[in-house]
Amino acid sequence: MSPDSWLFPVPLRGVGTEDIESLPSYFCRSAICHGVSVGKVFAHALEEHARRYPDEAQLYMRRRVWQHKVAPPRSMSRNPGLLGFHVRWEYFARRTLPAWITGTGLPELQSATFSALRHYTPFYAHQLFWGDMRWCPACFHEFLLAGDDGYYKLQWQLESVLLCAIHGVALEDRCPHCNADQNSWNSRVPARFCQRCKLNLGHAGNPEGIERTVGCRRHDKSNILLPMVREIAKNPELIYPSEGAHSVARSIQERTKEIPSHSPSAEFPRLRPSRFPRLGTTQFPECQRRR
Repeated sequence: MSPDSWLFPVPLRGVGTEDIESLPSYFCRSAICHGVSVGKVFAHALEEHARRYPDEAQLYMRRRVWQHKVAPPRSMSRNPGLLGFHVRWEYFARRTLPAWITGTGLPELQSATFSALRHYTPFYAHQLFWGDMRWCPACFHEFLLAGDDGYYKLQWQLESVLLCAIHGVALEDRCPHCNADQNSWNSRVPARFCQRCKLNLGHAGNPEGIERTVGCRRHDKSNILLPMVREIAKNPELIYPSEGAHSVARSIQERTKEIPSHSPSAEFPRLRPSRFPRLGTTQFPECQRRR
C-alpha cells in the first residue's frame, strides 16, 4: 500500500477483458475489505481527497459548473445517486474517479467506467445505461459453486445488453426471493447475495427467466457493444472522439434496421434513426425496466 494512498488497493477484476468489473461493484468489494458499508467508504474516499487536494477539488468543481451551467449537488458523499449510475461519466464518474484512483493508486479504475464515451453521454446517458445494478443469475450461480463472492461486470450496465455473453440468459435487476433492487449504500455483503434478504441472487434457471430470455434475445446488442467494452478494458486512457462515440450509436441503429421482414421482431415499430435504441419501454414489453 502506497504511503500516499488512503484506501486498500483491492485489485480490479477482469482487467483487460470484456468481463471487467464495474466501478459500483468495486465500491462494494472495497467496503467489505474495509469493514464498513458502501456509503461510508465512498464518503471517506471523497472527503479525504478533498482534504488532501483542496485546490484540485475546487478547480474540478468550477470546471463542471462552467461546462454544464448547473449547480453541483450539495455533497456527492451525501447524495451519491443510484449505485449503478457511477459507470456514467458526466455527473458521477468524473467526480468520484479522481478520489478513488488517487486513494488506491490504481489507474486501471478508469476502465471500470464508460469515461471513454464522455463526448457522447451528456445528452444520451439515460438511453445508454441501466440505472439499477444488474447481474447474470447463471454467472452468480457459478460464483456460488466456486466459493467466489462474485462481482458485477461493466457490460451489464449497458441498457442494450440484455443477455449474458457467456450463458445467453436474461440479466436481472431484482432479487428472485424478495424482489429488492441492489442499489443500497448501507450494505456490506458480497455481490452474489441480496442486500436485503441476504439470499443468493444466482440460480440455474427458472420458467420466468427462460421466457424473458426468449423475449430479450430479439433486441440484445451484445455482439455490437462487447468489442467496445473490451477496448475500454485494455486501454484505461481511451477517449472516443465525438464522431467515434456517435458512430457506436449509429452502428446499433443501422443493425436495428436490418431486421428482416419475416422476423418476429418485425411487428415492433421501427426506432427513430436520430435516437439511441431505448429498451424497456412500451415498445418492448418483454424487457420492462425500472426508471
